[in-house]
Amino acid sequence: MKRLVLLLPVVCLAFLCSCKSASRVDHIPKSACPDLTADETPTDCPWAGIARALAGEINLKHDLGPAFDRFAEALRPGIEIDAQLHNLKDLWGLSSNIDEIAGGAIVNPALLDHLLSRMKVQPAVDNIVHAGVQHTYGYLLSLLKTPYGFKRARWVDGAIEAGFGLPKGGLGPEPKDGSLFRNLTWFAGKIALRDCRKAVAVLNFSQARVAPEIVRFDYAGLGGTRISEAVAFKNEKGRTVRMVELRTDIVPFLKTEPSMKNIALLVYSVDDSSGPTARLITAFAVDKGFVAKLTDKKTMGRNVVIKTRYNAYVKDVTDAKKPLFGSRSTKEGF
Repeated sequence: MKRLVLLLPVVCLAFLCSCKSASRVDHIPKSACPDLTADETPTDCPWAGIARALAGEINLKHDLGPAFDRFAEALRPGIEIDAQLHNLKDLWGLSSNIDEIAGGAIVNPALLDHLLSRMKVQPAVDNIVHAGVQHTYGYLLSLLKTPYGFKRARWVDGAIEAGFGLPKGGLGPEPKDGSLFRNLTWFAGKIALRDCRKAVAVLNFSQARVAPEIVRFDYAGLGGTRISEAVAFKNEKGRTVRMVELRTDIVPFLKTEPSMKNIALLVYSVDDSSGPTARLITAFAVDKGFVAKLTDKKTMGRNVVIKTRYNAYVKDVTDAKKPLFGSRSTKEGF
């Protein structure tokens, strides 16, 4: 009996230690990720498993708040800070939750609504949402398989960090400092919004909330190509009353290896004269063939059809009733 009493504290202590050292996502069933039938790989985990667990809660009509806190605990602290940075959130435009290529909902609509609410941005209207929330946390928790793979790949495969010599995970879901949303907004913003004084001021003001390696990065040392697609809206008198410029910045990686599939970062943004500043839409790594197609000189010139890409939504452009014609040109260097 004495022996049993002495053993109890040891057993309890061991239990407590195992709880403390447990991963924040240990409660996700081991079998949930990767789902090989969905062509998932270990890099999709635990996020694909978390997305399925949350989808299960949605199907059961459970309150998503406690479920998100439980399953996506790793994201919660960062999102709580992100939600307070309204000026930083305003540097993003709008995006559709319907993938223009795969044709399905990118993120479970109920989960996306929850993310939008947590981030304190406008709710979805006809599947049109805040691009920053959609393309970061939304894509991370997307289960839609597209011809290019899963949307979350850009945040978990480490290609962008490796290409620019950044610490692994700096632009991922669990960075040491900052958050996925803040670090990406800063990195992409310093590239695509570099010519927008107001946007640069917002970025600089928020730098204390961003990973130091992202802030210290030598953006001035980057090269690249900007593809500008411009459309002029005119009134009945033929006077231009609004200009919309769709901007695609292609920035070559600073470090490449033969084993690397991608060679550059693409950052897509919109400069609409009806708004206060240009706004980000998305960012992802691209390969040589993708770059060659985008920069093909045959596609440049005046009076060419202009349309939004990468699930961006721009009023009167994305939903234009007839083809819009404008100019497409390239500019080298920063």
